[in-house]
Parts: sequence; structure tokens; C-alpha cells
Amino acid sequence: MPTRFASRIRKGLSAQVLLGLVACSLPSAMAAAAVPKLTTLEGVLLGAGGGPAVDGTYDVNFALYPAASGAAAFWSEGPIKVPVVNGRFAAALGGVKPLDVAAIAAAPAAWLGVQVGVDPELPRVVLRASPFALLAASAEGLSCSGCVGGNQLTDGSIAAAKVGFNFAGAATKGGPALDLACTGCVGVDELIFDGDVDLGGQSIKAKNGTFGGDLVAKNVTAQSFVGDGSKLTGIKSVAGTCSKPGEVMKGIANDGSIVCVPGIDASALPKDALDDVSNGLLTNQYVDKVAAPQKGVKIPDNTGADANSTIEFPDLGIAQTIEIAVEIANTDLSVVSAVLLPADDKKTGWVLCDPCGKKDEKSFKAVLSPSNKPVSGDIGAWIGQNPKGTWTLKVKDTGFCLPQVVGNEALCDAPNKTDGSIVDWSIQIQTVSSKKVSALGAFQVAVTDTPPVPCTVAHMGVLYLAPTTKSLMVCNGKEYFPLYLATVGTQDNPAASCKEVLTKHPGSKDGLYWINAGGGPAYQASCNMTDNGGGWTLAARMVSGSHCHINENKVGTLTAANQSGCAKLSDAAIRALYTNQFWVGCGAASPSRFGTIDNISKFNTISATGDKKMTWSETNGGQTYTGTDHACCNFGDHDYHSPHIIYSIAKGYNGGNYTADWSGCYNSLHGWHQSGFLWVR
Repeated sequence: MPTRFASRIRKGLSAQVLLGLVACSLPSAMAAAAVPKLTTLEGVLLGAGGGPAVDGTYDVNFALYPAASGAAAFWSEGPIKVPVVNGRFAAALGGVKPLDVAAIAAAPAAWLGVQVGVDPELPRVVLRASPFALLAASAEGLSCSGCVGGNQLTDGSIAAAKVGFNFAGAATKGGPALDLACTGCVGVDELIFDGDVDLGGQSIKAKNGTFGGDLVAKNVTAQSFVGDGSKLTGIKSVAGTCSKPGEVMKGIANDGSIVCVPGIDASALPKDALDDVSNGLLTNQYVDKVAAPQKGVKIPDNTGADANSTIEFPDLGIAQTIEIAVEIANTDLSVVSAVLLPADDKKTGWVLCDPCGKKDEKSFKAVLSPSNKPVSGDIGAWIGQNPKGTWTLKVKDTGFCLPQVVGNEALCDAPNKTDGSIVDWSIQIQTVSSKKVSALGAFQVAVTDTPPVPCTVAHMGVLYLAPTTKSLMVCNGKEYFPLYLATVGTQDNPAASCKEVLTKHPGSKDGLYWINAGGGPAYQASCNMTDNGGGWTLAARMVSGSHCHINENKVGTLTAANQSGCAKLSDAAIRALYTNQFWVGCGAASPSRFGTIDNISKFNTISATGDKKMTWSETNGGQTYTGTDHACCNFGDHDYHSPHIIYSIAKGYNGGNYTADWSGCYNSLHGWHQSGFLWVR
């Protein structure tokens, strides 16, 4: 162990030094190569008054002597700059001038001297041996490293008679009596083995050597093998499997076996671990509260009967927590008791309170749970269970009545009276659901115009977002059904027709919508979303005696069917808007005429080229009329079928000749020159 000493000297008139030598023992010369060459000296520098010296750096000299006094130092160094903090310092000896290990080994003893500044040297302190230095001293009898002595070459270890080696340049056979006591030792690097060596279960260590035969041993330890290893045997290959459920291979042990660790085993996860494994983005935990459907159930008075209130608790899942909130009112709670029958208990139940208060208390409120238990019963038994079923709260009041006095005796004979009520009660549970999942953060589906998978029964419910149509596509088992996310029919998202607006947004109202049909920029069109199935786009407006609706220069905005001005959409727009039907009306009380146009691609409203056919039908007076007319300009009955109901386009038609006098619409109820309209879809 380290030797410590303490001495005091004067440093000028104001300083003292108290020194302690730590790990300052020195090794012998034989072990110099293996022992650290620095040793540490620790000490305390004190002032004249006994306190720590002022912080700073001091010049200190160190020396080693062979005796306690006198004699010259065989090693010294300094002055060395030594920092002092709070009086404490430490110095590494041998850092400036290496320690003379040979001189230490030759000296009968080693004494340390210390001088601070110009003060006299402190009394010397003898150095002691440390355990490390004692270990090094065991090698002092050897004059070479890596040597084999004669006593090692004996039967029972490596028989010298069986080992050939070169010694001092001459081939020699050794034996048990061979003296190799280091008057000249044999190093391992001088041994050449050209036969077999049987270790017999022992081990051999050599710094150098050439082996020309076979090495037989039970165990061989080596840091590396040199060569391709093709002739090595007994090396274990990787073997085994992870036998426990859910385990996965982590690595290979030194003996060739595999190392297994638990993997992600879904069955081992708790049922409420979804928020943990999803980084808090998903959950299947829910808090559901079910209250009694009837509030203020009256409590019978003086009859012994119960006030009953029930809750049909639905199948919401397995309860993690459960709370029962109850509120009861009565003029005297000291005679009121409450019992709750859980879903699996139709007889005994739990006593919530008995009595439910003191005589002067009017209201009882409580929230009961596994930690706030009722008078009797275990609410906590429902943890891990499904509380679905009928729960019944029974409240009884037996202590209050309206007395009648007969003689000196008061009789409680007031039937059909009530006192107080079950104000309200509810059951609340936190569940782990196996039927639904909620996203606590944003939930995003695939954004693509191409379905990620075909829509089949196996893929029913698959979702993706189509960015072009701004619709959420849902597979219904046969095809993807669009749920449009942007309002169709706005200036930012024009529709192809009023019918498309109604299809994508059922319940749309009559009015103006932005349409883009027939090419060119979008425009506002009047849509009828309610009459005759809805989805009609106003294509032309006829006004009394005007011919404007067949005037190609009158193309304009149609704001409503009853607008005062005459206008029409372009024929290109009408052709684009038309899908399968037209609707014509003429006059204020006109019946409607519906039909189809046989070739909408060639349709126009210009009188000179209006020769396409339309097929129509109309009902008037309980009778339905049908016919086929030219699609341009007429939209009516040019053969004057009786009764004459509608001539719906301005010039009319007469044997193929257009008559300018036939303007507006003709309605047999109102006569000539009526206003009318044309709708298409």
C-alpha cells in the first residue's frame, strides 16, 4: 500500500507544507519494462498560520537518496512548476527526468526529499514497496525473457528426452537432470519442434517457435487462425432455431448457437396498446356514458314499494374503468336506501347507500367506482368484463307519511303519495373496443387517380382520393363510388351539366350554377333541381312574339325560366348538355312536353337548318298524346293534333316552310305568341 508522511518547514515567514506520498513505491530493475515509470506525489501547502497557502504555482525540487541523511542523491528533478489550489497539489515524479530504475534496484533503500522554493529541503521519507512492485520483484532471479528452465523439462510436463532443440548453436537432447538454471537459458524462439507434442489436456504458450508435427490437445485457445482453415475440424457451425413463440434471431454465440430475443408478438401485446405502437396516432380506447332515459322518477312514500329506474347498457366492449353516478332527492334521507342491480344480478344487487343521508339532508349525490366503493358489492369485478345488459336502480322511502289522527294515535294511511325522486343516474365506462378505431392525428388515404386495387367483393371498403375529380373513391364491392370533396357547380369547379351537380350533390336547390359545356369558358346556367326528377339545364327562353331564340346572335346568359329577356345557349352548349331528354313548356298554364332528339350531334336552333327529328309525349286532361316533329324551331305539333297544346318554337313549321308570323309559342289554352322555355338533361 502507498506510504504517507507529513512534515513541516518554514517557507519564508508565511508558509508551511504538508506532504503525502501516493503510489510512490518504485519497482525493481528486472520489471522495469512492465511497471509504470511515473509515480504521483500529493501534498498540502500550508501558510504560517496553519491554513491553506495562497493559490498559485510554486517551484518544487524532488530527489531520491540511498539513506535518511547525508549521501548524495542518485536521482533528482526540478524545479517543477506545481499548481496549488486550496493548499492542495499533486506532482508526477519522473515526468521531467526519468526515474533511474537500476539505481533504485541497486540502492539498499530509497529516501525521498522535497524542497519548496528556496526553503530548506524537508526531512526525507523512506519509500515502501507496493504490491505491483513486489510482483515485479519475483522476476529478479531471471536474466532473460521467454526462457525455459531445466526443471520445466521433466516427465509430467514436456519430457525433455522427447524434445529436440538447439542450444547455444548445438543440437542437444535434454533430460530431467539437465541444468538450465539461467546460467544460459533456452528461449522459446530457440526451440524447433519437429515431432508430435501431446499436451494431455494441458495448455502450451509460446512467444515464438516452429512446429513441424501434429498438435494434440483437448482445448486450443487462439486469437486468430492463419490460412484458409480447410483442414480444421471440430469447429461448430451455426445450429438451432428460436423455439419460443414470437422469438427472432439476434446473433450467434461463441459456441455456434443462435441468440434469440422476443419479437413483436401481437398476442403478447395488451389490447389497449394501439396508441403505444402507433406513436399516439391511433386509439381503440373510448369513454362512453349512458344515462337513464327517464329523469325524476318519483319515490313512493309509506308503501314499502321501490322507485325503479333502468339503463339498457349497450355492447360497447370490455370495461377498463367503470363509474356509476347517482343523484337522489328526498325530504328525509335518513329513511331512504338505494340498491343497484347490475346486469348479471337480478336479486341481491349492491347497496349504494342505506341510509342515503341524515334527517335534515335533502340530496344524495355520489360517483361510485372501484376506488370509491358502495356499501356492499364490488364494482371492480366488472373491470375486464362486458357490462352490456339491463342495470336497475331501486330506491325505497319508508319513513315519511301524511298522518291522520284517530284519538291519540297517528296513522300513516296516506297511499298513492310520493316523496322525492331519482333525479338522475348514469353508467360510464372506458372500453377497449374490438369494433372501431379512431385517429388521434391526421389520417391520410392514398392520393391517386388510379385505383390501388380492383374493386371486388374482397376489396369492399377500400378508399383512395382521386385528385383530378376531388373525390373520395369507395369500393362498394362492384365499382368505386365517388364522394366529391369539392362543391361541383362553382366557378372554381364547374360541372358538365345541372344533372351532374344533382348527381354529385343530392339535395341541391334550384338556382344558378357554373357549367362548362360546349367548350370555351365556364358560364352560369339556371338549373331546375326539383321538378320532373330535377337536373334540368335551361337551354332557351322564348318571349311572346320574338324570334330571338332561333337567332344565333342571341346567345346569352339564362338566369331563370321566367326572366324577361329572350336568350339561348349556343347550339354547341345545348348539344353538350343534352344527355337523353328535353322538356318544353309554353304559356303560363302549359302542360309539359317531354321527348328525345334522335341525333343531338346535328341539332341546332337555327330555322334554316332545323330538320332533325324529335319524339315527344304530353298529357292533358287525363289523355296522353305522342308525336314526332322536326327538332329545330318547332318543338311542337305541326300537324295540329287535337287538342292543339303547344307550338313551342317561334316560327313554327308548315309543310317545310317556316312562317315568320308564328313567333313565340302556341298554347291552345292561351293562344299564339306565348312565352316558353326549353330544358335539356
